[in-house]
Order: sequence, then C-alpha cells, then structure tokens
Amino acid sequence: MIVEIVSQEDAQSDMTAAGDIHAGLGSGFDVHLIHLGDLANRLSRRAGVFSLAVDGPRFDEILADILRSLKAEIVHTHRFTDLARVGHIARRAGVNHLIHTINDTTEISAAPDLSELSSTLQIHKPLLVGVSGALPDDFDLGNRPLACVPQGIDSGRYGPGDAAPARRRIGLPQDLKIVGCASPIEHLDPFLRAITEIGDDVHVALFGDAKPDASQRRRLQQLDLEERIHVLGPWADPGHIYQAMDAYFHGPSAVPYPRPVLAAQATGIPVVATAPTCVNTIGPTGGRLLETPSVPVLAAAIREAISASPQPAARQFIKENWNVELTVDAYREIFAALSSRVSQAS
Repeated sequence: MIVEIVSQEDAQSDMTAAGDIHAGLGSGFDVHLIHLGDLANRLSRRAGVFSLAVDGPRFDEILADILRSLKAEIVHTHRFTDLARVGHIARRAGVNHLIHTINDTTEISAAPDLSELSSTLQIHKPLLVGVSGALPDDFDLGNRPLACVPQGIDSGRYGPGDAAPARRRIGLPQDLKIVGCASPIEHLDPFLRAITEIGDDVHVALFGDAKPDASQRRRLQQLDLEERIHVLGPWADPGHIYQAMDAYFHGPSAVPYPRPVLAAQATGIPVVATAPTCVNTIGPTGGRLLETPSVPVLAAAIREAISASPQPAARQFIKENWNVELTVDAYREIFAALSSRVSQAS
C-alpha cells in the first residue's frame, strides 16, 4: 500500500506528479493520496484521497491513524518540508519505506540552512528519486544514491476542450483572447507591459504561482490593466484553465522544466516562454523560447501565439516526448522493488 503526500503548495501550483502517480498506477497497486493544507479544516476521504489540516491540534495522531488503518508500506513525499513533517509519524505508524522525490533544486537553493536538509535525510533515510532534467548533472546532496524518473505530463488529464464552458466554469470572459500564466509574478513586468501594447481585446489569466501581492496589484493599476487581469487564484482547476486560454506565457522561474509549459502544449495551446526554461520542452511548432525578450519582442510573440491557436502538433509533441506513462512506469518499478522487499521481510 502506497501513500502519496501532497502539500498545499504543490496542489495549488500543480507542481508534483503525485496526482499523476495516484491516477496512473492502476489496479496493480493500492495507492492513496493525502493532501496536507492549512485550508483543509476537516478530514475527508473521497476516491482514495484524504485531506488533512497540518495546523490541527491532532495532526500527528490523525495522520498516524490513517497510515495504520491503510497498512501503509510506502510513504512518498515531494517536498522536504513534508518529509520532515511526516517522516517520524510514518515510522511510528509502522511504514517500512520512505521515498522522497526531488522535482527540482528550487527548494534546496532557497533553503536557509542546507545542514537542516542533510539532517532530515540522515534521520529519515528515504530513498531519493530525482526527476530527469530537473536536476543539474553535478547535483550532490550528501552523496546519497539517487534513483531517476523521467519528467512527464498526463495528456489525458490535460487535453483539448471547448473554451466556452471552461471559461464559464472558472469565470473568464467569453469573447476575448485569453493568455494564461502560472509563473512567479515578480518577474512578469515585461510581459504585462507587452500586454498593454497588444490591445484591449487580450486579457490575462493568472493562476498557480502567479499570485500578485499588494505592491504588484498597484503595478497593475499603474499599467491600467486591472480590468484585463483575472487572478484565478491558486486553487483554480488547471485542466479547465488551459482549455479556456488561447495561449500560454511562462516567465523566468527557477524551474527549467515547468509543468505548465508541458500542460499547455498537451492541451494544444501555443506557448511563449523565457529562459531558463529548457528549449526541449517546447515543440518545433508549439511555441517560442525567448532568451532576452524586450517588450516589443514579447508583444509580437504573444500576438503570433494567439493567432496560431490551437496547435494540435504541440499536443502530439508532448505525447511523444513527455508522456506521463514513462514516469509512472519508472515509479512502478521502484514501488514494486520496495514492495517485494517488504514481502520478503514479512
């Protein structure tokens, strides 16, 4: 029995592959997903998914009870904070194996104290998994062995659809062009200035990591973009967001293989991205990667992307090169090996 742990931050930004693993492993494995979040003010269970508030007074006790009731053999985390939070609880609940996937080095590079990360690994001794392409070749974290899985996106979950009902569902206007964006908003000023040049019939949908704070909202006022920017929030449904948009823009971020770039193309949406996004994440006809974009260059690229929508070839590129089935197959081998060890031990 496998338990996938998803933090609120990952669920908001659709960053981890936990949902894909939960959906993709099939009947060969018993997989449950536990969502940890401050907004989850009550425990619920639906289709193998639990929701649990991490700030609840009985968090440790409730989580341990869930793991015991499920007879969990493997607990899989995707953030170091989650590993530190649940590692001791999982061990006390009798979990035999902890797995931790490093989706990218953002958490590590941003950590105030790398010794704390090393201590977490030393204490809990998880099997470390790295997502190929997301980690630099010289990546080293305590010389621990690192399994590797390929990056992938679920082209069944992210697929073409009618924009009109998708826009109604998430509250976007019907008769305008929509450019979506889920990259950190602190790097989006050139993009926003480009939007001011394109014309009033082009609006922007911000979601995921694109969460404007008070100062950034003042900047939107300065650019006279308040009526053209739709902040969908971190909990918006990504599947419908991509169906609702005409193009997707991804600004600079610390993640070189961003899932939104893959998801947009899987939906058949043209992409405009800026470095350091890796060039091989964008199909030959699916969009453009801009190294040092000026505002006029950005405006021209976005106009071109809007006019080229939809892009069936972009979806085919994702299905052929970034297929989640390869990711799930790799995890299936890892989980099967660990389950075999559990069976032999018992």
